[in-house]
Amino acid sequence: MNPNAREKIIKLLSPAPAETVWEIGPGFGAMTHMIAGKTEGLTVFEIDHGFCSFLNEKFQDVEHFRLVEGDFLKTWRRELEERGQPDCIIGNLPYNVGSIIIGDLIKSSKIRSRMVFTLQKEVVKRMAARPGSADYSGFSLICQFTCRVENHGDVSGGSFYPKPRVVSSIVRLTPHNEHPDVNRELFISLVNDMFAARRKTLRNNLIKGATAARWGREPVLEGLESMNLPEGIRGEKMNMDEVIALSNAIEKIMIKDEKI
Repeated sequence: MNPNAREKIIKLLSPAPAETVWEIGPGFGAMTHMIAGKTEGLTVFEIDHGFCSFLNEKFQDVEHFRLVEGDFLKTWRRELEERGQPDCIIGNLPYNVGSIIIGDLIKSSKIRSRMVFTLQKEVVKRMAARPGSADYSGFSLICQFTCRVENHGDVSGGSFYPKPRVVSSIVRLTPHNEHPDVNRELFISLVNDMFAARRKTLRNNLIKGATAARWGREPVLEGLESMNLPEGIRGEKMNMDEVIALSNAIEKIMIKDEKI
């Protein structure tokens, strides 16, 4: 990545001296070098053994530097359990698993402060998409439910070596904690079901999905009825407030039924 793009990403992250940082996929450590020794702790996750050998040698004398070798998706939970949450996370994410990594982190609710990533432009567009747009999806809702999503522009393929075939974008995610009383598990289940089949109605997706199977068909149907939604509405037309209201309605009905 070229120096201007690296500087922009580090500025967006702005790690303080008292903070801890995770970096995903440091490669040769160009951004690592800009953080190492300047924070309370820096943990980098690298899957490539050759890069790991290089990083260990390059940063062996840096205080508070730690390298975790292996697939981030398989190692980060153990690191979290053993050493606690980082204050911020940075990374140039692989195109094939970037959305999976972000979804994993968000659904875990273990984000403390902020995250800045470079990943495929189309993924960033989905993260920030609004209801009714072609890019709007369950991933959009899950990202926005937890974080403020800011698209900070594109990074051309020529900024990287080797040059990728796709355009990248820089995205900053800042947790907002705007929905502390919403049942996260139920909300995420609803969102996953809503977009299971985009051509099907919201009602059909929900009554045939995991939400109805786990929490009951009747609470789902009653919750839908209480919303007075247009007949035949699809998940892609539901905004955040409507999905939260539906989740809350279903939970309220379940609690009422348990008391009877």
